[in-house]
Order: sequence, then structure tokens, then C-alpha cells
Amino acid sequence: MKYLLLALLLPATASAQTLADRVPDLDGTFDPGDQITRIEIIDGGTAISVRTVPAYVTHLCIAAEETILVLHASAALGSAKYQKVGDQWWLVHGFEWDLRDTAVTDSTIQKRRDYLEREGWVATTQEMGTPGQTEFLVSDRLLAPGARWAVAVMPAESPENILGFEGADAEGCARHPLVAGPPPPQVDFRPGLWRAAQ
Repeated sequence: MKYLLLALLLPATASAQTLADRVPDLDGTFDPGDQITRIEIIDGGTAISVRTVPAYVTHLCIAAEETILVLHASAALGSAKYQKVGDQWWLVHGFEWDLRDTAVTDSTIQKRRDYLEREGWVATTQEMGTPGQTEFLVSDRLLAPGARWAVAVMPAESPENILGFEGADAEGCARHPLVAGPPPPQVDFRPGLWRAAQ
């Protein structure tokens, strides 16, 4: 089975829009000219667009100091939090699901803006737009300089084979029980291997 691998553009592009301005554009469908993965620095945060094979789940793992957040986009959005204790990462809280509505209306756009304000991120769900295209908006408070991030994808065609990108490995961000859920109580994350935030 062949998978389309992620390739990142360097350097990231910059935009005059704010993060909240971009929420109405979250539809899960890329412009025909978009690259496989695009990173765009926006006033107040970063837009990360991920294009892979059709997927059940896309995770964006973010490490900052002694905390790792796992941002989960599937049929709904949710985040799990891990804290470093000694040399191990322990679960602080699991996923709480939100934003299942796939419509792009004034009401759902406002709900996504509210979620972005409250949680510091928002993304498309797997039921929105084109299969295999997931868009994340992440605020600077989560993805500040010095933070590191990685991506894990559960392909619909082969859900037992988690795909890891940007340093995600089978023991950490791309660990099957973490992506398939519920999140395990302890994960061997290796954020030193992940991509550095810009």
C-alpha cells in the first residue's frame, strides 16, 4: 500500500489575517495549488494544513516545557494533556469531545471561533471537506517559539498502521492506543525528535 508522505514548505509563509479571521475558511478542502502540507504563520498563531490518504483520525501533538497536548480531529475535536513526571509522560486528562457539526454556517463558524478562543486551537473534522485534508489553527499560546510538534494519522484504509510525521514515532505521538483512543495513562513521547515551532 502506498501512502502520500507529508512534505513541509520552508520557510513558512506569513499572512496579514488573524487566527480568528481564518475560522470561516476551515472547510477541509484545500485550494488546488496547495502543497501536501502547508504551514502559515498568522497574527496570533499558526495554520497547519495536512494532506494525506483519507483518514479516520489526525493528531497534532504539541510539546511545550513539561506538557504535551494531543489535539485530536476525527468525527469531533478534543484534546488530551500529558505532564512530565521524572522522565515519563503521564495523562492529566483525556479527550472531551466537541464540534461534531460539519456544516459551515454563521452559527457553526461562531462555535468554532469560541472553541479557538477557549481551547487555543480548532480544526476541521474528518467528515468535513475532502477526505485526507485536515486543517488546524493553533494559537501562539499553545505553539509558541520553543514548542515542538508532530503529526499522526490513522488511515481509513489501514487503521492498524498509524502514520507518523515530523518525528512522530510508534511509542509516542503515533502510538496506536493514543490515536485510536482512549489515551493511555503513560506514553513514551520523544518531543526532541519533533519539528520546532517557528
